[in-house]
Amino acid sequence: MEIEEFTRVIVPEREKLFRYAHRLLRNREEAEDAVQETLLRLWHLSAGSENWQKPAALAMTINKNLCLDKLRKKGQNRESFDPDMKDPSTCVLETLEHKESCQIVARCMEMLSPLQQMTLRMRDIEGYEIEEIVLITGSSAEAVRMNLSRARKRIRDLFFKYERHE
Repeated sequence: MEIEEFTRVIVPEREKLFRYAHRLLRNREEAEDAVQETLLRLWHLSAGSENWQKPAALAMTINKNLCLDKLRKKGQNRESFDPDMKDPSTCVLETLEHKESCQIVARCMEMLSPLQQMTLRMRDIEGYEIEEIVLITGSSAEAVRMNLSRARKRIRDLFFKYERHE
């Protein structure tokens, strides 16, 4: 991949990569470092590849993995991540309930079909737009919306089923 093509295809994804990294890492400087490292890795990968099928998806995957590695090094884990969660010292009970709910949702997601899991994760966790999911999965917009709707309904049903039995 030539520098002009790299600049045209990958650099426009920079802001989305930064928002995602910042949401995970909760630190502007670390998020910026993760994005820079992502772009650097993509550049090195592009030297051996003439044509990527889905460069935006590859960039997001590398970015996510770099952020998760940074979180692991800090001793945090993915299960405790929630960008809207309050400081745990403010309400221990609320934090425990939240973690329990996250674990139940994770178990419910495992019961979805692989396509529903991927679609739900891309839309609701990673923040992809419907059009981006269409490009990445090769599904139609209607199929993506239908998979999202069915996945959300199934998770909701399973979640309440778990809640009643625990």
